[in-house]
Amino acid sequence: MCGGAVVQSFTTTSNNNDNYADVEVWNDMEKLYIKVTANSSNTMEEIQLSYPFDSSLSGQAQNCNYQIDYNNTFDNGGIPFSTHTFEFELGEFETDWNKCDLESFALRVAGISGQPVFLQGQNDTVSGTYTQGQNTLPFTCDNVPTAVSYALHEICSGCDEETFSYEAIVAGTDLVKVVFTYDAAEPLEDAVVNFTFPQILDVSEEGVYTAPDGKQYIVNNDGNNTVLTWTGDIGCTDAEAISFEFEVMADCNASGKAQIWTDTKVNGESVKNDNTLNIRFYCSDQSIEETNEED
Repeated sequence: MCGGAVVQSFTTTSNNNDNYADVEVWNDMEKLYIKVTANSSNTMEEIQLSYPFDSSLSGQAQNCNYQIDYNNTFDNGGIPFSTHTFEFELGEFETDWNKCDLESFALRVAGISGQPVFLQGQNDTVSGTYTQGQNTLPFTCDNVPTAVSYALHEICSGCDEETFSYEAIVAGTDLVKVVFTYDAAEPLEDAVVNFTFPQILDVSEEGVYTAPDGKQYIVNNDGNNTVLTWTGDIGCTDAEAISFEFEVMADCNASGKAQIWTDTKVNGESVKNDNTLNIRFYCSDQSIEETNEED
């Protein structure tokens, strides 16, 4: 199961308890983040980061001289600083990376009270042989650096289930107020939302209806409005749900009733559901009925 961002925290080690930096590592669906922050009484002058982690033997094997390749550096132009976040592109999920993939790194921080501080895993042990003249001799290194590992996480979108609802009341003689509420299954940019009001009087001015909440709608027929269209961004959580407020006059015909609203489409797809029936207005007794009858 995927979840939200998981932050893994570390503290650097040094030969002085007052000299350390805090390290936080997390990922989203696009990037890996490594944030380094000096403790409150210190600043940093340079961060050397080994990511992807790389270390190699320098010199003869029997000397056990392993070195880390610090392949990313940040120095703020020589100005001391207290925090910095490295960002690395992960690529496409399930193509370039998967959840639980391990990302390994090590770092060295310079400038905290003049003492360098390090972050890396426990030393590893490597055994092997080397050639000296005509002899093959064994060696064991017990100070081979290993990295800190972080397991990548799949991040849920954070969206709630798509919802669409309305409240309709009689607001005056033949006047119906309807407030629709909608949040999408995923964030939408420049969504086109069409509201169908089959039997209402003209609410537009020069082809535009300005709603009580300030939203502006393009109407399909100036003077005989049926479809009102709004374009904008829509969130995907209950907290980000967007509302659409209308006040429309019923077109009371000889039958004494008017179909106020019958459908709403978002990017061409109806969001109508079992709980959002057609809104019918009865002119004789100024009442509202919710029904899926067409007439």
